[in-house]
Amino acid sequence: FDGSAATTDDFAAVMSEVGDVDLTQFKLWYQQAGTPEVSVEEAFSGDTLTLSIAQTCPPTPRQSEKKPFHMPILIGLLDEQGSSIDLNRIEVECVDTARVVDDGTSLLLELRQSDVELKLSGLGNKPVVSFLRDFSAPIKVTYRRPVGELGFLVEHDVNGFIRWDALQTLWVEYFETDSSEDLVALTGKIAAQALAAEEAETQQLLALMLHVPEISYLFEALYDFEVDELLERRNGLLASLAQAHSDVWTSIYEKYSDDLPFTPDAESAARRALKNIAFEYVVRSSSAEEKAKLVNNHYEKADNLTDRRAALRASLVEVDFPANVREAVLNDFYNKWQNEALVIDLWFNLQAQSPVLTLEDVKRLETHDAFEMKNPNRARAVFSVFGMLNHKLFHAIDGSGYKYLADIVARMDELNPQIAARMCIPLTQWRRYDEQRQERMQDALKTLSLREDMSKDLYEMVSKALA
Repeated sequence: FDGSAATTDDFAAVMSEVGDVDLTQFKLWYQQAGTPEVSVEEAFSGDTLTLSIAQTCPPTPRQSEKKPFHMPILIGLLDEQGSSIDLNRIEVECVDTARVVDDGTSLLLELRQSDVELKLSGLGNKPVVSFLRDFSAPIKVTYRRPVGELGFLVEHDVNGFIRWDALQTLWVEYFETDSSEDLVALTGKIAAQALAAEEAETQQLLALMLHVPEISYLFEALYDFEVDELLERRNGLLASLAQAHSDVWTSIYEKYSDDLPFTPDAESAARRALKNIAFEYVVRSSSAEEKAKLVNNHYEKADNLTDRRAALRASLVEVDFPANVREAVLNDFYNKWQNEALVIDLWFNLQAQSPVLTLEDVKRLETHDAFEMKNPNRARAVFSVFGMLNHKLFHAIDGSGYKYLADIVARMDELNPQIAARMCIPLTQWRRYDEQRQERMQDALKTLSLREDMSKDLYEMVSKALA
């Protein structure tokens, strides 16, 4: 294909030839809109595990009915000790193709039917299923199973994605219920693994797992919540994790706070990731005076933007952090990096999403000498970030945050309609929230809809949201 514009069909044809596989059905991924949803139910009887797997895809405009996709599903089995079961010794029965891969530790199912049964025989005891290893297909999975099994996968699975995904499911379970005892203990085990980890890939994975899901993720995962209660619960959980494992956080922070010069390699990035997540927990468990010392020390020693960002962020999320120290760190950062536009975008970004500042503080960012509303990146760093990430101020129960964003969108529409339409997106998601917030978000949208000379881009966004 040298000298020509290769098409998707060309690519599929070559892959089909080289892989000796029919990809006709696979090409539906390019022809059908929407994200497929796969449900899994399991049953164990005698020595046989049966997985009932069904795939669907929700209707989309002009595609009310979808054909089944051809999707690769990578599956593993763990025994009672958490070791991978050798699947070469297991009898596999399924109408769709399934073959053993990864030296016998995984089974690759080529799901083509709407509904299939995968039977695995020759098992002594009921195994724990590791489903969709490596995120082998971009799908949504519904797989109801005991919390204990999810915790088991978090601790023992050899696949990083499965460990992370099982933990995300447990976090969502926590925010849907009232008990955090198991998760606090499980996080302590992950932290202990992080302290002992030697390989960069493992360190990066564990650093990612030690992050409690952000509120934006929880908004999408939960179906019935009140914003202020959810924010309070998440903050309470972070405080519990910080206090319960304070010694481990300190040990991790000290271990990875080396004096080696900055290098942009994977090993150093992994160490920074663990150092900074531990730093967040150490700061959270400290007194206001100790917080100031920790942040100042972390900031002064930093020789890279990742560490400096962690210090700035800590000063902007801790409620009891001394305001004078916060202002000093912010001013020093600005003075040193004021000629680096992208770095100053970050400086604005962190303040716009801060839950400890007031709405008036955010508004004052517009008056800063470095702010220019006609600069798309700078405008997004303040206004888009405020709407998407400052959940406390944007979702204030009095509706002030909604009104502020609507006012900004109206002003931006006169300068850049495309950006104005995108900035409006947080208001269009009003259906997620409680009745009172729904009304006030709709009021803000209705105010926008009454404007004369509204751009086509914004009109389309607002009218669809109110339909």
